[in-house]
Amino acid sequence: MRVGFLVIGILIMIISALIAYRGYTVVRELQTPLGQIGRALSPELRENYERAHLYVYGGIIGFIIGLGLTIYGAAAKRKTST
Repeated sequence: MRVGFLVIGILIMIISALIAYRGYTVVRELQTPLGQIGRALSPELRENYERAHLYVYGGIIGFIIGLGLTIYGAAAKRKTST
């Protein structure tokens, strides 16, 4: 077990999940009928919607990277000095 990779992976997963959740709440609000009308009328809301999608997808990608580091940290053997 390589503790450094394990800890970094878990931290990346937590941060990525929070970023994705923040983006998802905005996306969910702007997908309602009222939010769709607002996006059609306001360029600022349209930009917020697109940015929120980037947060969601970036958070998912970050979570996958963190999961990979966590699995590697848990499965890898410690370095042995020769």
